[in-house]
Amino acid sequence: MNLKEMIQEDNKVFLNLDEFGETHEINGKDMTVIIESNTLNDNPLDYAERVFTSQIKLYVRKEDFGYTPAIEEPINVDGEPYTVTPPVHNDNGILVITLEANRV
Repeated sequence: MNLKEMIQEDNKVFLNLDEFGETHEINGKDMTVIIESNTLNDNPLDYAERVFTSQIKLYVRKEDFGYTPAIEEPINVDGEPYTVTPPVHNDNGILVITLEANRV
């Protein structure tokens, strides 16, 4: 087995529902993903209005997502609207998507 094949096998474990993966609704479709919430970054935009930006990272198989999303593209995660922000990259078949949302 070559290195690329070993990485693909590791990806199956990484996004396995019995390991790290969870089912979430992404743009109306159930997908096995990992949402990295420890990167949640609540930055106040306006103290008076109590508006914050929140950031999360979404890890999903590119084959499940279907394409690499564009910067500023809207993505709905479990009924919540987000916008794609840099960086977005394909890490050996796993898309790593940074998402941002304004919250009150």
